[in-house]
Amino acid sequence: PSRPLLPLLAQHAAHVDALAARDDHAALRAVVAAADDALDLVDALRLAAAFGVTHDADDPARHKERQAADEQKKMLVDTLALKAVALADLHALASPSQAADALAELDNAVGELHRWASPAEHTHVLIAWHRAHDRLALALTALEEKLGKEKGPPAKADFEQRVPLLRSLGWSHLADSVEAQLMRNYPPCYPP
Repeated sequence: PSRPLLPLLAQHAAHVDALAARDDHAALRAVVAAADDALDLVDALRLAAAFGVTHDADDPARHKERQAADEQKKMLVDTLALKAVALADLHALASPSQAADALAELDNAVGELHRWASPAEHTHVLIAWHRAHDRLALALTALEEKLGKEKGPPAKADFEQRVPLLRSLGWSHLADSVEAQLMRNYPPCYPP
């Protein structure tokens, strides 16, 4: 396969991920396989070399090469992130006998992602990874940092993630408070 197929395979992996039920082992394995197909086309050494040197901004050929490298890195990072989330979901579905292998596979994917992007750029992956390792306080800390950085009101889905984390930590009173805030800030419907 050639490099021009990379955008197509990256989009295909995103499409497979969007269609996958998060509790379907076969569908999640299909996401991982689609992501691996796209990742196999990335020449990581060549891409790393492109970011290892300073390019002359006035040279149009170098500028075009840098833009292509930026696009390829974005596709790489996005594909690694969706693979890591799928592996985290697979870990949650794994039987106790398969949990260690699933966790090792997740650790490898997250490690590869962190080689290319800061953990702060993919908070949802970081939270899923900490949850898989039963580091609930670190998952909550990562979520709180993300919520604190947002300029506007946080997304409802991000805010909702706090409740199960707080309950898992045994902090029911805080979870109840967050649920009350959710009802106030995101009412199910407005009165007529």
